[in-house]
Amino acid sequence: MRRAGIWLAAALACAAPAHALDVMHSETVTLKNGARLVLAPDALSKSVDVAVWYDAGSRHDVAGRTGVAHLFEHLMFRGSNLYGPDEHSRLVRNEGGSSGAYATHDFISFYETLPPDAVELAFRLEADRMTGLKLTQQGLDAERPLVTQEREQRATPISIGLERAYGLAFPNHPYGVSVFGRPADLSQITLKNLRDFYAARYGPRNAVVTVVGNFSRDRVVELARKFLEPIKGSSKGTKDLPADKPQTAERRAVERTQVPVRVLMTAWRIPPRSHADWAAFNLLATVLTRANDAPLAKRLIGNPALAYSIQGDVDSRREGSLFYLALAVTPEADSAEVERTLSDELARLGREPVAESDLERAKRQTETTIGFGLQTTRSRAQALGSGWMLAGDPQDLDHLLARVRGANAADLQRVAAQLTPQRRNVVWLLPISNGSTSSSSGGRP
Repeated sequence: MRRAGIWLAAALACAAPAHALDVMHSETVTLKNGARLVLAPDALSKSVDVAVWYDAGSRHDVAGRTGVAHLFEHLMFRGSNLYGPDEHSRLVRNEGGSSGAYATHDFISFYETLPPDAVELAFRLEADRMTGLKLTQQGLDAERPLVTQEREQRATPISIGLERAYGLAFPNHPYGVSVFGRPADLSQITLKNLRDFYAARYGPRNAVVTVVGNFSRDRVVELARKFLEPIKGSSKGTKDLPADKPQTAERRAVERTQVPVRVLMTAWRIPPRSHADWAAFNLLATVLTRANDAPLAKRLIGNPALAYSIQGDVDSRREGSLFYLALAVTPEADSAEVERTLSDELARLGREPVAESDLERAKRQTETTIGFGLQTTRSRAQALGSGWMLAGDPQDLDHLLARVRGANAADLQRVAAQLTPQRRNVVWLLPISNGSTSSSSGGRP
């Protein structure tokens, strides 16, 4: 991920006074070439954020060439017909702004956060990036090792565990492969592969442009029509992806890696964020893990302790999500007991409704997290753009919040009952120094 100091001084300039939660209202303008412009003005903000979201994530990678989509996060900064390498970022910094990019399985996003009077620069730069990117063998060769370094630098027990869990839960789907691609594939990617992907995915019909903050609506529409609307392109729509059969048996993996203690990652494939049940799954993860006095925490981090910590969440993607629980397991704990304790608590929640006090606390925690996540133009742009790319709806966060508020104990009980042993994916991460290799339920891995 390449960012130009987004959390530094320029980011502080994005801060706006606290907003109520139901403020993610926006207007969508569709340009003649199919590009969509999502506008969310805020006269109280001190900056404007312009971001372009492309349906060009690694879900569009093909076998043998995984990692192509993510490479563009790097290559899009290596120069174009009008600007030299990294000149894009320099021009934004000269205006007192910040810029960056990141890639996911479902999309890639490029953004500039600028003072309001510099908004034209963002449109000029993004229009050039959409049409004039220079793809050279020299640039490709320079970025390959940087991608490998990035993958190593960003590796954490949670990210490693999630990568392995996705591989088990989505065995025939691109989600089962890291956004960085398979290491062996990276060395095989050719300049032609890159040019074909650029022509196919980086056109206006695959682009959503969010503009959030202090700007004139008419002025921004005028800029979009001037810089973006003339762009033609033959970008492709969403392709049909292979469907996995429903999981009917547990899947397991064991890996030795750089972790200080044993880590147990247990995950279940669940519906995407646009599904009505997503909010209930999200609240269930909060009930299970976000409080020291939660029943699961009491059983695992008790006396004697089976785990040092427990973390859980819902990781969302466009075509499916992953509900996961990750435990840092103590050296003395037996794997059978740890797994059994986890299964027993989930089974109990599938039979019994959660306490109303636990549910209300989870709702308050969720609303607080959402509220704190909407304090800058950058974060509000993130909510609008990711909502469009993951759920086809820029107002997705508002709708998610409504589902959170409307969820009841029966909803959490119903989704908990779906987290069965037959549908789980179990990943044990073992310290390299650990001499044992087994993670079966009959002993300590």
